[in-house]
Amino acid sequence: MDDALKGIIEMGFVATDPVEPPPQGNVTFSEARALVDGKLTLMGNLESVELCTAEPAYIRRRVKEIVSLGKDRLILTSSDGVYAAIDQKTADNYRAWIDTALEFG
Repeated sequence: MDDALKGIIEMGFVATDPVEPPPQGNVTFSEARALVDGKLTLMGNLESVELCTAEPAYIRRRVKEIVSLGKDRLILTSSDGVYAAIDQKTADNYRAWIDTALEFG
């Protein structure tokens, strides 16, 4: 991913989506922030699997972790969109994401 991010910057792009952490991706948000050094808006870093399976407290921790790395050039989004009916756990996690982002972001 480091070479790809460098190439994206060199080509003049202003944003990339998604930035996915392991195990789905291969770069943490902290690593991506360091690699792009403020030259690229990063989108993503909340995994859909987290939103569908984790507890709201975990989602709140993840959102705070991401936002704590810097709000500049950040679009906090999921790795992909909703593709099925949303169950209660997923809905609770989306609420936790939005509430925490509004509180800390």
